[in-house]
Amino acid sequence: LEKTAFLDVIIENSSLVATNFTDSGWRSVQITDSRCSGAQFQMCAIEDVMFKGCKLDLANFRFAKLKNVIFRDCLISDTDFYNAELTNVHFDKCNIEKIELSGTKNKNLDLRSSQLGSIHGSGSLKGAIIDSMQLMQLAPYLAQEIGLTIKD
Repeated sequence: LEKTAFLDVIIENSSLVATNFTDSGWRSVQITDSRCSGAQFQMCAIEDVMFKGCKLDLANFRFAKLKNVIFRDCLISDTDFYNAELTNVHFDKCNIEKIELSGTKNKNLDLRSSQLGSIHGSGSLKGAIIDSMQLMQLAPYLAQEIGLTIKD
């Protein structure tokens, strides 16, 4: 499904495992209760889209442009956003186990209501919104990112 245009689409209870959507356009789409393991969204333009109750492990959003996107109640593990543009993207009540954010450009990226695990490229969180508890969770990753040594 490379270079496919998705407009005003609802996808429910589907298996999108390892589906290749490279360089596709997504606008006004809702994906609900679907498994997106290994799905390839790299270089996609994704706007006004909601992923709700989805499993996004090993999903690839490299070089994608996401605008007005909501991830709600999703499991995010080994998900790759390398060099993606994230504008008005909200992770709402997601379990983020492991995520790659190196090189991302963020504007109003909201992570506040989600559980955070391992974040690679945490130095690219500029422009993100987190809460004070998440800051404590991110401290080791931020320290590593800037080469800070902590000794007691």
